Formats: sequence, structure tokens, C-alpha cells
Amino acid sequence: MYKPVARVRLLDARRQNRLARRLRAMPEVRAYRFVRRFIVIDNHAGLNLANRVIRSTAYLDDLFTFGLHHSTAGSIREWLNRLCPRLGAARSLELIRREATADPEIGRRAAYWLPAALRPADPATAAAVRQLRADYPAAGPVALEAV
Repeated sequence: MYKPVARVRLLDARRQNRLARRLRAMPEVRAYRFVRRFIVIDNHAGLNLANRVIRSTAYLDDLFTFGLHHSTAGSIREWLNRLCPRLGAARSLELIRREATADPEIGRRAAYWLPAALRPADPATAAAVRQLRADYPAAGPVALEAV
């Protein structure tokens, strides 16, 4: 008889801590592969694990790029809020611009939530965020709320 697949339960704090300890004990490439697969199942818990386990900027860059391509207009906010502080404003903006040249929709989605994620205090960063928002204006009803 066919057994239904068990629903994936969200990780509570104790399980997240235990999983993070195990992942930190692994080679980083294996931990990264696990986190990347886990994010597809549970975006929130996966990004928490990524922030706790991934140390390499190359893996963070790849994860951020993955998030830019696979997020929706609503879920990109969480990706930006979780990974922009780790990457820094300049690197985040650079990756967004690079990916937005191939797919302008990425630029539009990211530009809307980016000021809240970066909280730019530096005038140069604030100017770069304003320029990104000007280059990729929001379309539709979101455009009325922007800026």
C-alpha cells in the first residue's frame, strides 16, 4: 500500500542548534550543499542555517545569487534581510546589478526591498541604492508605494 510522504516539520531551536553543530563539523562544501538543498524545503530555517554555518564568501555569493533567481517578489525580502548584512552593501549591490543585467525582474524585486535590508547610512551606499531603484523601477501597484 502507498504511504503518503511525511510532511516536513519546521525545525525548532533545539533541532536547529544540533543541525548547525553537525554542519559546522563537516567540510564546508558538504555543509553548503546541504544548506542549499534545505533552503528549497524550508526557506526560513535554511537561511538561518546558512548564516550560522557558511563562512566562505564564495558560497555566500553563490547562495545569494541562487536566492535572487529563485525568490518571489515577497520572499526576496527575507533573502536580502538575511544575506546582505553578511555580504556587505557593496558586494550585495554588485551581485544584484550583475544578475539584473541578465534578468531585469531581479533588479525590480531587489530594488524595492533593498533600502530596508541595507539601511544605508553611508552616503555612497544610499546613492547606489537610489541609482539601482532608478534603473529598475517597480512596475504595477508596487510603483505607487515605492520611494
